[in-house]
Amino acid sequence: MSEGESFTFEAKAPAGPDFSRARPVTGLYFLPEEALPPKKWRQRHPWLFRLLFLLLCVGLFSLGLGAAGFMQGGASLSGSGLAVARIEGMILEAGPVVDWLDKLRRDGKVRGVLLRINSPGGAVAPSQEIHAAVKRLAEAKPVLVSMGAAAASGAYYIAVAAPYIMANPSSVTGSIGVRMDLLNAQGLTDLIGVKPQSLSSGPLKEAGSPYRPLRRDEREYLQGLVRDMYEVFVQEVAAGRRLDLDKAEALADGRAYTGRQALELGLVDELGDYGAALNKLAAMSGLQETPPYETLPAGPPSTQSRLLKLLGAVLPGLDLSARAPSFPVFYY
Repeated sequence: MSEGESFTFEAKAPAGPDFSRARPVTGLYFLPEEALPPKKWRQRHPWLFRLLFLLLCVGLFSLGLGAAGFMQGGASLSGSGLAVARIEGMILEAGPVVDWLDKLRRDGKVRGVLLRINSPGGAVAPSQEIHAAVKRLAEAKPVLVSMGAAAASGAYYIAVAAPYIMANPSSVTGSIGVRMDLLNAQGLTDLIGVKPQSLSSGPLKEAGSPYRPLRRDEREYLQGLVRDMYEVFVQEVAAGRRLDLDKAEALADGRAYTGRQALELGLVDELGDYGAALNKLAAMSGLQETPPYETLPAGPPSTQSRLLKLLGAVLPGLDLSARAPSFPVFYY
């Protein structure tokens, strides 16, 4: 390059974002959306992502419950041992418990059965069906009842079918009697101007209607049904506990007893917790009186839906298993 010649140098800035369409805000420039890295799917749809994540958690939880139920239902003893049958909550149906008891009766590997009861009672007919199943089981192998917090009314009716009963000192038991709950909604229907009407084939077919008070003949009729069921209860208590019928009836005025009181009255045989009951049953079954003796997982397998199990796990104080019937029922 000779002296006197000029040279022009043009510098180019490195390529970068296009600010030509950026909008100034108080001296700052925001990049256009297309200049930013693309958002992930969960950022574009946050609520949908959270919903799918929640459904995945519920599905995995339900799968775990199903696997546990399958293992419980199909479990068997590798040798000879004890089995546990649980009766819990309001007694409104008998099928699952009866099926489980019959299964244990037929299983030759089961040497004895612990009937763990934690129930305030329930409907008369289901209690009678389970009572009969316990009797069949007791004819085949040793059966021992272990009372939890409560084994009253219909639950006690079931318990007396077993030859031996153990209770905790403060277990609530007894409550021997029958009741029928009826609703009189006539005042409400009159208030809202509803006049129910019905046709029946006889004067007692409508006995217990919730739309009017009981007539005298209806009350006597229903009281007769209650009395007949009560007599069956008292007879089974007297037979199962080897009591004089008059003494059994004197105890059967509907009152509840603690485990200690029940022991003094001859309604239970011994005081003891769940572990003591298992040890006693092992001795009755000809097994070693203390662990390790083999036990079958407690049954019957739950028939509650997975959704209700999930809700029950979230809300442990809510009893989702009891379903009140929509018609008048007699209760033990």
